Formats: sequence, C-alpha cells, structure tokens
Amino acid sequence: TLAREVRVAQKRPQGTSRDFVTPPLQVLNGLGGPKDSPEGAGGGKSLKMSERQLVAEMLRGAFPAIDVPSFNQAECRRAVLFHYDRENDAVFFRHFVVGRRQLGVERGIKKLTRFNRLPNLAGKEDIADFVMGGGGVTSESEVDESAEIPGSLRSGRVAVRLSEAGPRLRLLLIKAEEGVCTGGVMYHRFLTKTPSQQQVLQERARQRQKLKERNARLEAKAKAKAKNKAPKAK
Repeated sequence: TLAREVRVAQKRPQGTSRDFVTPPLQVLNGLGGPKDSPEGAGGGKSLKMSERQLVAEMLRGAFPAIDVPSFNQAECRRAVLFHYDRENDAVFFRHFVVGRRQLGVERGIKKLTRFNRLPNLAGKEDIADFVMGGGGVTSESEVDESAEIPGSLRSGRVAVRLSEAGPRLRLLLIKAEEGVCTGGVMYHRFLTKTPSQQQVLQERARQRQKLKERNARLEAKAKAKAKNKAPKAK
C-alpha cells in the first residue's frame, strides 16, 4: 500500500516534511528466537536462524543509526516497525509519525498555543469566552486516544500517539550473497544446491575475487607509471 493511499484513508492525516529531518526509531520484532517457520510458508525455502539474523542486520542498516547516549526523546518524530511473521515467513513494514500533546491543559488554552493555525474567535466577545468554552469544540470528534508515557514537555505530562504515514510493505528475502554481486550465494529461496554444486560456485567466486584484485593492482601500477612519465611543469 502506497503512502498516499494510507493518507487518503485517514480522516486527519498527520506529519510534515520536518518529520524526515531526523532518523526514525526502529523496532524489530520476531526476528529472534530459535523457532523456525513452517517449510514452504513463504513460497519456497523458509528462513532459518542464521538467515533471520542476516535480515535483521540488513534492516538495521536501512535507516541511520540513533546515538543512544545523546538520544533526545523530543526529537523522535517517526517510528518504523519491522515485524517478522513466522506463518507467512515474511517481514511486514509499517511507518508511523509520532505525535505529542501535553496533558493537564485546558482545551481552549491548548488551541491558543498552536503555532500552525489561528484560533477562530468569531462570535466571541472576549478571549475568556473562547478559553472557557473549550476552544470552540462542538463535538467529540476532536478527542484523540493517546497513551501517556514517562517524560515531559516543559515539565508536564505528555501523551504520545502514533499515526500511520505509510507505505505498507511485505518483504521477502529471495537471495543473499557475499559481497556485491561477486561472492558466493549464502541463501536462495527457490533454488537448492548440492554440496558439490556449492563448492563449485564458491571456487568460481574465489576466482572472480582474485581476478578483481589482480586487475586493481595492474591498474594501480599503470597509473603510477603514467604519473612518473608525465613531464614536470616548469
């Protein structure tokens, strides 16, 4: 599901371009543990413990790492979830925007402190009428269900709400190999090799690596030789 499709389905989409300034908080769930998926759950060879650890390391590198000692909770504006489903042998991705609001503040005062919109004072003779009237609330549709967490914004209680920003992805590991298109195949969902075939492929991968290193050395020598023969500028 695309991000725009998720936002269209929401009554009040949340999130701005400022949310993408800082890296998101990553949550990996279900990739650990000794229990494996049923064979053929994802339409091929299921992931074992070693392959799941490889997937976890790959997903950790999908976003910039967060420095835990200097992590500021107030700067966390997004959260991403990678959930491994053993029944389907797939990783499901969800992307959320973190919203915060201060608790213990009258709704009218809260609306006055918004910086993104001006309060509607139509029909009000005084600012006190707006505050005492709850900020002009006429229905319960503006009440958001949020979870209270430890922490504070300006020494007050804070409620946090996650709003899905999209996209929604279903990820399957098809193939993993050493290096970048040069090493041996570590895992393949739909192909199974015998030990002799794996040995032949590993030998070919070693030969390609040796050839690549040899070409790099020859290229370095050629550049050094050309540099020494170049006439010196007067």
